[in-house]
Amino acid sequence: MVKDTGGYTHHDAHSAERARGQRFLRIMLSLIGMVPIGIGLLSLYTGHYYGRSNLLGGAEVSLNGSAASNMGWMMILFGISPLAVWFTNKRVMGAWAAACLVAAIWMFINVLLTQ
Repeated sequence: MVKDTGGYTHHDAHSAERARGQRFLRIMLSLIGMVPIGIGLLSLYTGHYYGRSNLLGGAEVSLNGSAASNMGWMMILFGISPLAVWFTNKRVMGAWAAACLVAAIWMFINVLLTQ
């Protein structure tokens, strides 16, 4: 007696489960990326950035003006880098993440130079 699988094979079930897992990963990375994006937008809107630095032993950092704007753009670029997981092509995914992170590092260097 042959069991009717409804036209689905084991491979189809595995693909559906894998797609579900990828969707969960994409949504979680998108939600995690919203935190630095929100901080960056807030610092762009207010013109102030306030945070802590582990490099300086937990010292508080307060930026105003153009340094705060540069830090805001850096945070936004850092926050959109995880959105690379929404691309299906691995080259495009890598290029997106690399471009965002290089631009964020460039903005951070601008923050250091404008202080």
